[in-house]
Amino acid sequence: MPIALGLVGNLATNTVTVSDRWWPPAVWVAVCVLAVGAFLVERGRTREQVPPSDLDGLTEALARAVEEQWRYEEEQRRVHDPVAMGVSWHSAPDALADQWANICRVPAGATAPALAVAGRVEQVAEVYRRIPSGRLVVLGKAGAGKTVLAARLARDLLADRTAGQPLPVIVSVGSWNPATTSLEVWLAGQLLRDHPALAGAVRPGGPTRAAALVSERRVLPILDGFDEIDHGLHRAALSHLNTTPDLPMVITSRAPEYTAAVTETDVLTAAVVIELEDLTLSDLADYLPRTAAGHRTGIWDEVLTQLREQPHASGPAELSRVLSNPLMVFLARTLYSDTPGRNPIELLDNRRPATGDAIEHHLLGAFIPAVYRQLRPGAPRWRTDRAHHYLAYLANHLNRAGTRDLAWWQLRDTVARATRVRLIAALGFTVGLGLGGLFSEAIVEGLAQDLAFTLTFASAVALAFALAYGFPNRGPAPTHSHLQIHGWTRQIGGKLRTGLAEGMRFGLVLSLGGGVTLGLALWFGQGRTLGIGALGLGFLVGAMYSLAVGLIYGLVVGLTTAFEAPVNPRTVAGFSTLLTIDRRNALWRAFVGWLAFALAAGSPVALANLSSAGSVALAMGLGLGLTFGLVFGLLTRLMKSAWSQWLLLARIWLPLTGHLPWAVTAFLHDAHQRGILRQTGAVYQFRHARVQDHLTP
Repeated sequence: MPIALGLVGNLATNTVTVSDRWWPPAVWVAVCVLAVGAFLVERGRTREQVPPSDLDGLTEALARAVEEQWRYEEEQRRVHDPVAMGVSWHSAPDALADQWANICRVPAGATAPALAVAGRVEQVAEVYRRIPSGRLVVLGKAGAGKTVLAARLARDLLADRTAGQPLPVIVSVGSWNPATTSLEVWLAGQLLRDHPALAGAVRPGGPTRAAALVSERRVLPILDGFDEIDHGLHRAALSHLNTTPDLPMVITSRAPEYTAAVTETDVLTAAVVIELEDLTLSDLADYLPRTAAGHRTGIWDEVLTQLREQPHASGPAELSRVLSNPLMVFLARTLYSDTPGRNPIELLDNRRPATGDAIEHHLLGAFIPAVYRQLRPGAPRWRTDRAHHYLAYLANHLNRAGTRDLAWWQLRDTVARATRVRLIAALGFTVGLGLGGLFSEAIVEGLAQDLAFTLTFASAVALAFALAYGFPNRGPAPTHSHLQIHGWTRQIGGKLRTGLAEGMRFGLVLSLGGGVTLGLALWFGQGRTLGIGALGLGFLVGAMYSLAVGLIYGLVVGLTTAFEAPVNPRTVAGFSTLLTIDRRNALWRAFVGWLAFALAAGSPVALANLSSAGSVALAMGLGLGLTFGLVFGLLTRLMKSAWSQWLLLARIWLPLTGHLPWAVTAFLHDAHQRGILRQTGAVYQFRHARVQDHLTP
């Protein structure tokens, strides 16, 4: 080991001698980076309002946050603007529901009368509270208002909720695979995605807060979109849900998929099943005239008159059928009530085909142009054709991925793997080329050997980057923590173990790459004197040095990550919020990686030269560590983050190729404000699946 350190020390001495002009600035850079790191830690110094073990307090804090989120979301969707649509329902056929005795939880041998469960949208919470089992299935056509009804139920339950009652949480169940993941595990993952505060453990070594909330039945899951579970898994999903018959839940689904699942397996145990009704002409007359005001008051009068007086004529009959669907009514309201210069009488124009499909296609196709023609004070202006192009790209991505959830960290996956690999490899090659050129003069002699070493080093870095960050099908998930000084000593033990494990894995990988690189360097530089032994000696020196680097690196990473803690329980991770959290954590972890590698790479060099070089050895080690730390510390840690790949691929490459705008986040936020997208926790979704599907060729 002393021989190895001595050889590396001589290498560093030559490096510093050749490059004595760059290490003093590096020291100043290190000081500045340390100051920035201290500022970030201090900025993140906030105490949690709820201790990790206080699930009661945590649930109450989350309830307030979820209520605020859904209130805001209903305002954005204009659900009650100016009034709510008159969505109503009735009991589904008996073949789809369980016996009333099971629903009412009466003892064996007892009977129970049927409950009155019919109602309207404003009565949904009242009807749900009548169900002793707490299990409800809502069936309806596409666009019938199932998701709106689920949101209204969640809001009303939250408004009247008392301490200790379960927290209603709406999750899109389409991504659940019951064949591989239990509902409890999947639900905990969805909660963790949308509520970063649930990432912490309830006790050292215990389950996460999200898992604890689910296992202790503190969450009422509202599973939206049962029909969107992968084809062939509906039966397995329903069977799995029946393994916990005492768990209250609400499910929404299209009727055919749920009926098929019931036919193949069984009804949902102890569940009431209701079916949404079509809107009537009376419902339309109560709603549509209220949506047009001022000089546009009365634009729906002629349409409603024809629907009422000519119910069997082809045009009015087809339009009545289309407008019996709440989604189509919303589109018609947007296109005509909210857009100056448009008159809904054109829906009855005899010059166009009067089929229902043609009318629906017209409403869906005109929706986005109508929305982007509306002027919003302070909002960015987007050309309608470009906005349509961007939205179509996103819709195609979601359809290929088989999901309705538009997550910013998954936009990376819209870039073809070959392109992704080339881009990430190019980044690694560029950085490796700069570092290789910097150190080649101290290692080898001669222009040809210098160029050969530089290209070898850059190619090795490019290959490592491509394999580590380009080839995986799914990119890294976003983080759910913030920086906090208070309480870091409680988790230092676990963080040290995790850091050491990561450091040793890093050291083992680095030992192979470092050994090969240093072996080739000695072969190029000293091959004439050492012969073939230069390869073996270089590999031995590189491997031993790299393992020492891994040990020190792991210690520093473990110590610094102890400052990470779950965010405030009131934080609901919206699209932009989670992006901000992950960016801050990515920069912090990159700084930690740079600092860790600077100490890890520089310390052995400084110790090996301390007797001969004195205090200069410290500067030598720091210069070497900071420089190599640019790749092995800062960049490798940075590229492991979801934000960095979002930055490289979604914020640079996709706009550069015209698939998305340069202001991606602003565009998505504006689309949400315009009502094209809806937000569910940390992800966006198209307002309705039919809007997404219409954008896909």
